[in-house]
Amino acid sequence: MSSKSKNILIIILSTITVLLIGIVIYLVMLSKDRTSDIIGKVIVVGSDYVIIENSDDDYLVQNIDQNYDVGDEIKVTYKEREFNDETSPKTIISKDSILIKKDSSQESIDTTANPNEPSTTQKTTTKKPITTTTKKIDPTDADDEVVEYIEELKKDFDATTIKDSAKKGFITVIDFIFYNGSIKGHTFKELSASAKLKVLSTALYFDGKIENYFPGYKESISSTTNKIYTNIKNEIVETYLNVAAKVCEKNGEACETAKKEFATIKKNLGLTWSLIKDIAGDGLDKLKSWYEIFSGK
Repeated sequence: MSSKSKNILIIILSTITVLLIGIVIYLVMLSKDRTSDIIGKVIVVGSDYVIIENSDDDYLVQNIDQNYDVGDEIKVTYKEREFNDETSPKTIISKDSILIKKDSSQESIDTTANPNEPSTTQKTTTKKPITTTTKKIDPTDADDEVVEYIEELKKDFDATTIKDSAKKGFITVIDFIFYNGSIKGHTFKELSASAKLKVLSTALYFDGKIENYFPGYKESISSTTNKIYTNIKNEIVETYLNVAAKVCEKNGEACETAKKEFATIKKNLGLTWSLIKDIAGDGLDKLKSWYEIFSGK
């Protein structure tokens, strides 16, 4: 083959290569601008976002510019490149959204019902702390003495080999939180919010240790008492979120501390949005404040 023919062939191949690269780039750009729709029921309403659920999953929809209510069914249009399925819940940046069906549950509420009676839609729990009259005491004294006890007990749980005595400490802490037990003569209700959060986060650490070192222990003591310890992790998480939500209503700095502490809890325990939602049950009114603590927003 002559050199002239070779040069022509090289030019043709180079041209074809450039064209193919151009086509690939065009198709990639085209796919990035491709849109999809998703339909779901609103379960959380934020300032510029909503969380929707459908039979497949939950989705955090950002860039919402319309007002929706919890219970509304909406359709969200989004660019496929602006969908992230690695977050919990999955994240979508809305291109557009429309209301499909307005929530009509409020219209069916019986206005003659006694407002002091609990709603039948509220989640029932397996236990409630025993209520007693709380003695008046300096919260600082209660905080200091209880937190000191908790920190001393934590040394036992941090040991290379956890002794059986840790079981008793675990029960003391759980009874203190949920069954009106006392530590140093103080009850859980006497503590400040920050001290409660400290106790709760440490109790979750204790619970994990007990599960690892003494499997089946919580089941055995639950079967021999009228107290429930088997599902205590969820109960502690729920209590933490409720206390943190109240803190976040009043104190910005304390709220940020509570969110940071929960971020550590979430990482250590592998807490997912799905679990948080399961704990909330039918209590959708809790989900907004819980999500903002869960996500650190």
